[in-house]
Amino acid sequence: MREIPILAYYYGKEEEDVILQYVKVQDKTPSFIYGLVKVSDIGSLKKKGILIDIIQPPSGSQGGLGRSLFPESGGRVVHYQTDTSGIGPVAKKDLFLIQIKGALLPSWKNKLDEANISILENLQNDIYKIESPKDIAFLQTLDFVVAARPFESTDTEVIVRRSVIPDATLFEPVPSKIAIYDIRVDEGQTEAVTKFFQDKGIPLIAARPGKVRVRLEGTGVITELRKSSAVHLIEEFIRPELHNDKARLFLNTESQTGDAIKLTIPYQGEGQLVGVADTGIDVNHPDLRDQIHKVVALGRPGDPSDPNGHGTHVSGSIVGNGKSSKGLIKGLAPKAKLFFQSVMDAEGYLGGLPLDLRDLFQQAYDEGVRIHNNSWGALAESEYLFNSLEVDEFVYGHKDMLIIISGGNEGTALQPKNSKIGFVDWLSLGSPATAKNALTVGASRSSRVSGGFASLTYGDAWPDVYPDDPMWGQKISGDVECLAGFSSRGPCGNESRIKPDVVAPGTDIASTKSSTAPVANFWGPYPKNRMYAFMGGTSMSAPIVAGFAALIREYFEKEFSYQPSAALLKAAIINSTRMLRGSDSLADHAFVPNFHQGFGCIDMKNAIPNQLQKNLKLAFVDSWKRPDLQFNSTGERFLFAVKVEDGAPLRACLCWTDPPGRGLQNNLNLFVMHKARQHKWTGNHELPRTITSFDRDNNVEIIRIENAEPGEYLIAVQAANIIFSPQDFALVVTGNLASQLTQL
Repeated sequence: MREIPILAYYYGKEEEDVILQYVKVQDKTPSFIYGLVKVSDIGSLKKKGILIDIIQPPSGSQGGLGRSLFPESGGRVVHYQTDTSGIGPVAKKDLFLIQIKGALLPSWKNKLDEANISILENLQNDIYKIESPKDIAFLQTLDFVVAARPFESTDTEVIVRRSVIPDATLFEPVPSKIAIYDIRVDEGQTEAVTKFFQDKGIPLIAARPGKVRVRLEGTGVITELRKSSAVHLIEEFIRPELHNDKARLFLNTESQTGDAIKLTIPYQGEGQLVGVADTGIDVNHPDLRDQIHKVVALGRPGDPSDPNGHGTHVSGSIVGNGKSSKGLIKGLAPKAKLFFQSVMDAEGYLGGLPLDLRDLFQQAYDEGVRIHNNSWGALAESEYLFNSLEVDEFVYGHKDMLIIISGGNEGTALQPKNSKIGFVDWLSLGSPATAKNALTVGASRSSRVSGGFASLTYGDAWPDVYPDDPMWGQKISGDVECLAGFSSRGPCGNESRIKPDVVAPGTDIASTKSSTAPVANFWGPYPKNRMYAFMGGTSMSAPIVAGFAALIREYFEKEFSYQPSAALLKAAIINSTRMLRGSDSLADHAFVPNFHQGFGCIDMKNAIPNQLQKNLKLAFVDSWKRPDLQFNSTGERFLFAVKVEDGAPLRACLCWTDPPGRGLQNNLNLFVMHKARQHKWTGNHELPRTITSFDRDNNVEIIRIENAEPGEYLIAVQAANIIFSPQDFALVVTGNLASQLTQL
């Protein structure tokens, strides 16, 4: 009888003994047993309540390490792997690719460490880029290595738009094409790379350790760069672009009875400093002038004004205090303060954004900002670009900074490839919205039925983008169960990562209007009050989430005297979401998460204790400052118990700040079990397009038990794969809890 490799997870000694009856043990960790099992015994293990993960055999040529290492996306932004020199691939000194059998077991990691082999990055499908003093022959002797080969010049990614090379399958010289490229290099080799360009008489646009920006013509120089061991990525620079009186009620931060409006939570962002990088700000607007902590002009030195109107509108959705409307139109966090970075240059572009986005965030962080809104991005068709990596790097180094990014406005129903006719297609996210460690926001429809574009259909406004029903005939606003047609969809390119993370209202949003911005820049003027105007886009939904985050951060500070990590805020926000049930929100997958709405629409009544759900209680674990609650190797587990009573759904959300890199570097799993009944749930079990019971692509996992039986529940956070240690995490649990989380 054929045997296959599996991981069998156990909660205690009893389950461990069951596993040992069927599995030939090859390795054992504190949370799972790795071994071989007869195919005929798989069903028996499952009937006994054992969670198993079948190790999939490597696929592809050369034992999995073929030229299909990074499949092409087929979009405007693609990966090219074909060498252009005609000479053939050139091996890069001491760099290799290896593919291993599965999760990086502690014993396997020890063998690599003993040989002084460093893992640089987990690429995908258990394929690792490594630096090794050992030769290929040694790597092939390791029993857990399926395949190994040198890292070659043709493995260095080149990311370009179709406008550079019309044929997406070839990388051919186009002498007439001049483009700007960002080059990712080893920080210690930046000077050598800049000298390379100087020797060729090619002037640099900008440079800093680890990154060079340069204007190139044709592809000959790119071919040479790919041969250098110091060069890791060559990417065409894509210029970043810009991507409420109803929102507070819709998100349940306020409730209304007749004409009376009251808060459902006692938080308005007091003590919070929120950062915004945008076009500029009207510092004299009555709703904003008392909210401004500081303004810095990065795009037009000495001039932070807002002739565009975008930045002022965004700021009002976060901290606007409603003075000009007697409190009718105000932001989600009207008692928060604002640190504003004006990045629009004299030409109207976002030229004030620095070469390295980490510098932008560092400036805000040093000022005291811990929530930062970015309602802009570059066209990327859901690819993970250089600026996504910079976001991930910054958050990984500053784990208490939540960076919020609008998903983009590139959603289209024109000639869809993945969706049905008339529905919005996948793969339209901008960058850095594809960053793992950011909170990416899509747009749902507001409840507005008049004003702005509310009376128009998508076919009326954008007939070339939404040419078919149902999108053609649907109103731009009004149906709060539906998404904005323009809201960019996931997943993230090769990784199948869920993005956007959440959605919030983004159509016909009323907010503060800059006095120097023409009405033509907006969706329309607000009736009888020139201090406000309507705008739409994920640019409008992102600041709503930023304000929402400020309220939750205030809750943690006031209720627990606790400074939350970015992962904890992200987990609390995602844990709050409700599933939108409009046809376009569930177009190809009637569950959450999905590639349209992510984990759903934010909702305060599910986030923290409030007047609308008085039996809702919250418990959490946040280990970013707890070495005793951090993972150091694959297979480790932390187990918590919580008692639950009748009366509310039980929700859990696990989130962690992952080490930088395109794919998931460290993988954690979330499990919940009803102790008495032995019922078990796994994180993200309704994930689209999955072939296993376990999520290997996302650093967010949710479990939602709508009819939670009373009793004690065991919640396990398990290290499915640890490459870079230590790894911290955040866990949020809500429901009718009768206890806090107790570590077992």
